[in-house]
Amino acid sequence: MKRSTNLAASVAITLALICGGAVTGRLLHPGGARPAEAANLVAQPVGPLTPSVVGSGFTYQGRLLNNGVPVSGSYDFTFRLFSQPSGGVPLSGPISVTTVITAGLFTTSLDFGAPAFDGEARFMEVAARQSGGGAYTTLSPRQPIASVPYALYALKARGQKNVVTVAKEGGDHATVTAALAAITDNSPFSRYVIRVAPGVYTETVTMKEYVDIEGSGERNTTIAQVGSALANTGTVVGTNNAQLRSLTVRNTGGNTNAIAVYNNGASPSLAQVTASASGGSNLSSGVYSVGFSASAMTNVTVNASGGGNNWGIRNEDSSPTLSNVTVTTSGSAGSFNYAVLNQDSSPTLSNVTISSLGGQYSIGMGNINSSPTLGNVRIIASGGSSASWGVQNSSSSPSMSNMTINVSGPGDNLGVLIEDSSSPTLSSVTVSVSGGTTNVGVENNAASPTLTNVTISASGSGANYGVRNSNSSSRIQGSAVSASGGSINMGVFNTATTGSHTVKIDNSKITGSSNSIFNGAQFTTRVGASQLEGGPVVPGGGTVSCAGVYDENYVFFASTCP
Repeated sequence: MKRSTNLAASVAITLALICGGAVTGRLLHPGGARPAEAANLVAQPVGPLTPSVVGSGFTYQGRLLNNGVPVSGSYDFTFRLFSQPSGGVPLSGPISVTTVITAGLFTTSLDFGAPAFDGEARFMEVAARQSGGGAYTTLSPRQPIASVPYALYALKARGQKNVVTVAKEGGDHATVTAALAAITDNSPFSRYVIRVAPGVYTETVTMKEYVDIEGSGERNTTIAQVGSALANTGTVVGTNNAQLRSLTVRNTGGNTNAIAVYNNGASPSLAQVTASASGGSNLSSGVYSVGFSASAMTNVTVNASGGGNNWGIRNEDSSPTLSNVTVTTSGSAGSFNYAVLNQDSSPTLSNVTISSLGGQYSIGMGNINSSPTLGNVRIIASGGSSASWGVQNSSSSPSMSNMTINVSGPGDNLGVLIEDSSSPTLSSVTVSVSGGTTNVGVENNAASPTLTNVTISASGSGANYGVRNSNSSSRIQGSAVSASGGSINMGVFNTATTGSHTVKIDNSKITGSSNSIFNGAQFTTRVGASQLEGGPVVPGGGTVSCAGVYDENYVFFASTCP
């Protein structure tokens, strides 16, 4: 770079262009008669990185500072477009621009021509000087052209008439609602995609059939709204035959209900979506589906917090399919948390992680009159001041396989609660419960479950029960059940107030330091080919028969119980 004889001092200047990241270079600032070395020039993005699209051109806004102070006056710039971050020859340019800067701010339009954009990466080289002569300083490194403005132009240049763009500046519309309103010929034969540039769009969006809404990534595009006094609306209201993808939906409450995504008799597809709800005085819910909704949710993250009741996903008369989904609820004292609540519903969950944290009641999954199918599901419930439950089955018969359930907290803790004539099947399930006043691995109350290849542990300083059967018949086979660490530790505890009940235990290991099995008067318990470890078997007025069992010392009891 040449030196100018009319330069007396070098100054640091900051140039901010909304098209890219920080760059550094050297700039001579005219001032007097003595030459001097140039200082570093630093460019940083300001505001949303979303230039407008006008034909094949972009509109840029920048800011120029002198030692941190906004400058005013006339400045010259040149812009060149390259296909690589350094070296090579320009694809287009130079474009020379002289602009007047007022209080540091300037706006200029650049048009490199449509042929310069063919879908490959592009980098813009910027040089600047104060008007009136002197050498330009080339900034380094080059600034990448942001993908969003590139896409906004490319879609139009390629004539995709059923693609509509939404952006804070330069899109077809400034809001998603306006874009939806402008689409009037959507049909199975005329599908649309609304592509939304980065930014936060504060609005309530009601989807349309055959119109997909696609953001620029969950971290980049957010549709946000505050709560409502109504429980039948949300930030986004779903519809059939449409997909919501690659964005975040947020509801920040401040009213009775905070619902992020609401589906009423509608089954939209959700893919790569974060749904977050918080602060509803009555309810915060990430995804709330009613009326025979059958949404497909893939790679979705759901959060609900800070409400009187926090439901991550609530299904009423609905049967969605969840795959690769993470659901988290959290609440303060007095709140009632369900990470997933199914009522009269039969959803299918695969590769799903469910966490319910804190509150008065912390429940991972609640099934009421429901029969979900659960496979490869991990459930965590912890911190409930009164109770923490992993899975609650009330008048429900879910299929539960390949699951891990962890429950802990200061209250009464249940790994799996099975009640009210429920008959679920548990296969290859691991249940761990600890830390509460009472810890129960599996609680059966007026129910008839079957447990196969299940590992259950209950531990803590209070009362611990591996499996507790209350007025229930159950079957345990190929399983390991243990209770330890407390003042009372029962491997299998059978109690009833009425009726007669049968419990069958085969090829299993039952451990309880107080009693491996305690049997109430209304129970007949049959144990075969199993290990009974710890305290003795107590008939308790009922009947316990053992065939081919042995204790922890491998002492064999051919036809009696240890």
